[in-house]
Amino acid sequence: LGLARWSQSSRREMVLKWLEAFGSSLYEIDEVNEVFSASTLRGLLHLAARSTLEGQAAQDLRRVMFALVQKRVVTWRGSLFGTKEFLSEILMTSLVTMCERQPDLVAALSALFHTLVTHDEREVLERVWSGGHFVWLCQRLAAKSRAQLQAVRIVTGQEPSKAALIKAWERHADLTAAQGMVLRLLWRLYDMFPNELSAKAVKSECLMKAWSDYLTYYAHYAWPLRESREVEQGTDAAIVLAMQMLARVASDVNAEQQSQLIQQGAMGLCMTVLLPNPQDRAKMRSAMCPEADAEPEDTDTSEVLVLPEAKMIAGAVASWLLQHPEAYRWFTARPSAQYAVGMLSQLHHWRTAIMAQQGSLSVVATVGPLERFATLYATLVSPLSVEWCLEHVGLGYMAVLMPIFLEIWEKHANVVMKHHAVRLFGNYCQVHCLYASVFSNEHMAQAAGAGVNRIFSSWDVRELRHLMRLVIAGLGHALMLPVVPNHVSDTVVRTLKARPECAGLLANLQEGGAVRADAAAARHVVVDKFLTEILTRAESPGDAYSRTWALWIVLTLFHFEEKGAAAAANAAPGGAEDLPSVLVFYEVSDEKQLRRRANLKREEQATLKAAGGGQAADPVSLTATTGKLPRCRIGWLRDSRMIATSLAQMAGKSLALQWDTCQQLGGAAAARCFFELPQFQQIAVEAIDGKNVVRMFNQPSKVLNLAALELTAVLSSFRLALKAQNVAAEFLKRFYDLAATVLEGFASCGMGPYDLAARWLHESADKLPCEVDFRCL
Repeated sequence: LGLARWSQSSRREMVLKWLEAFGSSLYEIDEVNEVFSASTLRGLLHLAARSTLEGQAAQDLRRVMFALVQKRVVTWRGSLFGTKEFLSEILMTSLVTMCERQPDLVAALSALFHTLVTHDEREVLERVWSGGHFVWLCQRLAAKSRAQLQAVRIVTGQEPSKAALIKAWERHADLTAAQGMVLRLLWRLYDMFPNELSAKAVKSECLMKAWSDYLTYYAHYAWPLRESREVEQGTDAAIVLAMQMLARVASDVNAEQQSQLIQQGAMGLCMTVLLPNPQDRAKMRSAMCPEADAEPEDTDTSEVLVLPEAKMIAGAVASWLLQHPEAYRWFTARPSAQYAVGMLSQLHHWRTAIMAQQGSLSVVATVGPLERFATLYATLVSPLSVEWCLEHVGLGYMAVLMPIFLEIWEKHANVVMKHHAVRLFGNYCQVHCLYASVFSNEHMAQAAGAGVNRIFSSWDVRELRHLMRLVIAGLGHALMLPVVPNHVSDTVVRTLKARPECAGLLANLQEGGAVRADAAAARHVVVDKFLTEILTRAESPGDAYSRTWALWIVLTLFHFEEKGAAAAANAAPGGAEDLPSVLVFYEVSDEKQLRRRANLKREEQATLKAAGGGQAADPVSLTATTGKLPRCRIGWLRDSRMIATSLAQMAGKSLALQWDTCQQLGGAAAARCFFELPQFQQIAVEAIDGKNVVRMFNQPSKVLNLAALELTAVLSSFRLALKAQNVAAEFLKRFYDLAATVLEGFASCGMGPYDLAARWLHESADKLPCEVDFRCL
């Protein structure tokens, strides 16, 4: 090499020919000379790695160089010094650079590294890690064989690129063996460097990228050489080992790194292993036929048995990551919607097996894989909002899923699955047409009542929240109150008009389904014993959400209270007060008449549409109703001291909580209950802190100011009834102290006496809610 700098051309030509024999040139002489000056072997490996010889000649040159290194490794291993004296970090780096140019040498190098594990050469293994070869090893899992590319082409119909064909391995068995050895090597490195490797895997993102390519193929496409028992067992073991390594990384890293794993697609990788391939998911989705189940109920569920151990590990990883809110938010993103829809489709596919294959949580071994996966799916999809489901699942398909959730809630023994089933059912019931499709069926309405009874068998505030959502939806739909935002209602209306799978929902509304649903819900769900339990448990064990909505329920019942002669008749012996229903309906529509009217309306629309001069009617206008709102029977509420005590405690805690909606309802409910429920007064004077009411005067929200004014006006002007409870000295002192606190606080708000009140009186009308009432108070 030194002759290349001589002035004699013959000597330079000799060096040129020598370099050209290795596929190099004089343009690289400086770099080549530098490498050879450090080590002849490294120089030869450098020439082989950079060789520009024709394909076969360059590959043969690299094979010769590798064989030379391998022979020396064997020699050194048998010597007294061992391979640690030969395999240095620099030599390993040169080997990696050369071998990654062709698949057969990648397999050979993987085997060479794997011998370090089998011979327990720990010091040399440390050089594999310290040399920075972890990322390179992970990337080997992304390699594909020609047989795999062919399997992908058969399914997708797309030809593989030329670059992919060049990089592809000739023999799939060699690839399987190499990837298995790489995984075992990575596992050993993890044992040696647990903290460093897990952090490196997350920071470099190499783990998720390589694992996604590797596992996605085996989860979505046919395995080559599956008829070979050895290849199948090796592949299955490699997949399990890959999932175990992912599980170790997910559990070993800190919370911030777990969030990074979620962002890199860890939940998607778990779902890829858990869910069927895209073709089977599409079939399951198409089988969710709203009119009638296109799938027999004894459908084969053997997909659970494919890669069972890998699926169990994937489920464990997904469950572990659910402690982070990012895991739930990840499913709401548009690119991830396919996984949530796939889980709902598979829950529908398993609807019979879920009920048939029930285990016992007290004996975990009896809980089979199908029940475990179904529980995980229900956990993941239950937080999805109605708006998300309308966009990605579809209104008609949501109607198909509701009876499944209802049956799980009513009958299933798995308390976790039951909890998430009631979350999903209550969530879907916020949409009026879905609510009507279930409760218009008497059998389903009875099942919902049985489900409510099951909830009250345990003290779980989480289930209480979702039961309250269901009851509030029932009250809202019956009393014509808006249950969902306007843009969601508009989306439902457009979907009912446009989508053919929603024809059954629309027909049910037109034929009086909403009226039947309200009546059935009043008989089985919105009943006094259930509301009594809800209002009591909202305080104990209760939470802020439950207390706030419990106060809303009470205010709504008072607003729609039955009064006058009808109330007196119902209060008589044998009247409506003796019935469990809270809602009282004054008009009962003839179901046959409603159906006949709906049929005539549809015929009219069809005729107009055929003539080209008609316009489709708004489905909301076609909804058959009685025309008169029901009223609320609340004698059970007025007579209950237990409910009055709970309401007083809830009102006091709500006023103290720094949440505008909670304080607003707390002030309004306290004012209303103070003169509606005499038993409320005894506890309210102890539970309500007047300072909290005064603080509401200084809030910028005029609605909060109005609630505080209302309560202050009631307390300051209320004349106590002459009863034994009211003349007790302790009660009178607390009552007048509370009234004095709020009155004096109201007077002192602002820059001077009554300054705030004066400013409110001079406020423009458009800035005051309920302007006349505000000024009068």
